[in-house]
Amino acid sequence: MKAAEREAEILRYLDTHEFMATETAMALFRASPATVRRDFNHLAEGHIVRRVRGGVRSIPAEVGQSIPFSLREQWFAREKARLAEKAMEFIAPGSVTFLHGGSTTNSMANLWKDGCVITDSIGFCELLGRRFPAGEGGPQVILAGGALDLKAGVVMGSRTERILNQYHADAVVFSARGLDEEGCLDTNDDAAGCIRAMIDHASLVILLAAKRLRPKFPMAIVVMGLGALATVLFDLPGHGVACLGAVEPGLPALHLPDWSAVSLTEGLGNSLYRAAHEAPTLDGVLAAAKSKRYALSRIRRMTMCAALGVTAGMDTGTPPYARVLAIGAQGRELLRAIDARTSVPVITKPAAGRSLPGEAGEIFALTADAHDLYVLGCPAREERRCGGDWRASPFVL
Repeated sequence: MKAAEREAEILRYLDTHEFMATETAMALFRASPATVRRDFNHLAEGHIVRRVRGGVRSIPAEVGQSIPFSLREQWFAREKARLAEKAMEFIAPGSVTFLHGGSTTNSMANLWKDGCVITDSIGFCELLGRRFPAGEGGPQVILAGGALDLKAGVVMGSRTERILNQYHADAVVFSARGLDEEGCLDTNDDAAGCIRAMIDHASLVILLAAKRLRPKFPMAIVVMGLGALATVLFDLPGHGVACLGAVEPGLPALHLPDWSAVSLTEGLGNSLYRAAHEAPTLDGVLAAAKSKRYALSRIRRMTMCAALGVTAGMDTGTPPYARVLAIGAQGRELLRAIDARTSVPVITKPAAGRSLPGEAGEIFALTADAHDLYVLGCPAREERRCGGDWRASPFVL
């Protein structure tokens, strides 16, 4: 077993045990005391573990602490190679990609064939240089300038962010120190700022993340399992509970919006295309594409229709269904009379929207999608929950 593999196993052990004795490492690796001591001392020199009498102890990671890249790139090499291969499946040939430097993302240098890579990673450039020593073949590489962090092997800082803000990419690839329901964690504020700049100017975000080394009770999976079991045993849709159907595995395929419901004459399509590659925000794209003929409000409606998939054929003139938003005692009597006299479906429970036939069901789903896009702009986190239209029952007066 190589030294890097032994060190990785030592860290795996310390992730669940505070202390590792020399005798334990000797038995685990079938190594001599001198070999184990060298491994312990190497990790201690990098301030990753604390050397104590009889072995090593784990130390909590401090804010701003950075493990030397030369050590990190050797750990879990097989896992990182598999992550790199999977990530490359989402990189289209000839595309422009942001890449944030790290021991995991840099391993993609062995797989990249073409396109353009905009990166803050010195290590990624070095690996490409070894792979294409003559300078022929491989992707075009744009290295952002800035302050060099020798330990991490990347450039960072406000200057780097300004350079990254000048570009727009098809995708961004990065890794993080941690990940939970609140988002990603990085121990360096400057590095986090560069990642944010890349994400803000990319169409697709690819996060490379491995499973936790420390065992954790999978409460989220347990809750999902209980929810699936309740769906099978009880008639939840009949009680007004919205249930998701089968979810296809993997990420949705990238596709261009359907512009059939709007007119892209007089060069509007080209204007939108150019603006999307130059402006960093949606408001900037719309402002750059407007003209005397196409006002900002009109372009906004057109892009929203394209994003939602609204097509010209959906405007039939006849409402496909009626949905009750609020109701009182007198309204209930009126609703009974309406049900008896009209063929238009009247929706009083959101779950009934899933049983609407054909075009009516499609429009109900589009309305729910439009609601989700709207609430994403709400300032409060609890207001940004998606799927509200599938849960909201009529307000009782």
